Amino acid sequence: MGWVWVLIPLTALSIPIIAILSSMFEKIIKAQQQQAGPVIEELTADLAALREQNQRYEQRITNLEEVVIAQVEYNQQSLPAADERYPMPDLGTSNEGKNGEKIASMIKQLKG
Repeated sequence: MGWVWVLIPLTALSIPIIAILSSMFEKIIKAQQQQAGPVIEELTADLAALREQNQRYEQRITNLEEVVIAQVEYNQQSLPAADERYPMPDLGTSNEGKNGEKIASMIKQLKG
């Protein structure tokens, strides 16, 4: 129990040391805040400019979407269907024999 009496003078001596250290840390924090002030203002200005630019881009994208949708609707109304524009030729079985012969002759040429 005798060691408790040692804590009383140590506590009394540590109070001024803690006060000095806390005032030093307070000065350091204030100095950091003062240095960061202009940087924060610059970043805030940049953020505002980027938000404005983002809004302009969103408006441009909306306009482009409207133009594309209107153009697609116009094309669908004015152009005939693909089957009507480009009718497929009737490929009968008469060409199959000729094509088969051509393929066989090409294979023979490649092999031999």
